[in-house]
Formats: sequence, C-alpha cells, structure tokens
Amino acid sequence: MSLFSRRQLANYVADQLLAGRSAVIDELAAYLVETRRIKEADTLVMSIESALLMRGVLVAEVSSTRPLSDSTRTLIASKLRQAFQTQTLHLRERTDPSLLGGILVRTADHEMDGTLRHALNQLKALKV
Repeated sequence: MSLFSRRQLANYVADQLLAGRSAVIDELAAYLVETRRIKEADTLVMSIESALLMRGVLVAEVSSTRPLSDSTRTLIASKLRQAFQTQTLHLRERTDPSLLGGILVRTADHEMDGTLRHALNQLKALKV
C-alpha cells in the first residue's frame, strides 16, 4: 500500500466529505490502521478541519462550564461566521466545569480563550 502525506489525506477526506461521502471516515480509519499511522489521527483531524476551512467550512469546538443557551449558540455562530468569513459552520459543544466560567473556542488553526480559568492563570503568571 502506498503512503500518502497528511496533507494529501486531509484534502482527499475534505473533498469526499463535502461530496457527501461520510464512508470516507471508515476508509480513513482502516488506512491508518493498515499503515500503522494511528498516532497521527488527532493531527490528521486538525489537517482535515484546516482543509475544510480552505473550502469554506468551519469546524469549531466550543467549551463552556454548562450547556450553551440557544441565544448564546446563535451569537457564537454569528461571530465565528463573521470572523472566518464563512457561511458553513459546524459547532461541537463540550461542557468542562474546570473552565470556571466563560467560553473556549478552538478551530483547527485558532484558539480563542475567554475563560475565567485563563484570566486567572494570566494574573497568576504576572504574580498579581
């Protein structure tokens, strides 16, 4: 079996997903197992998300201390679409009580940390 670069795999998977072929995920998993590249899975997911962004699709993970309200979700989605100049957005929501408050937004290429934990850590680093 020939080996493909992470970028080649990411571009192929992104194109297939946009074409509606969700089975490509199973194919990718089998390929990673067969080529003994399972350790690359997390990095490959980020590369696929970057490839999707290049095609106008933003995948973002939003973490907060409790589930997002509909109005908060709508506001976050609007701000992300504006910031990344994209109409297609897929939000993954996660609750994480250790954040203490606020939200953390991660995309393949960016992290926007507006959490209380982050603010406290910054103050701690300043020794204030």
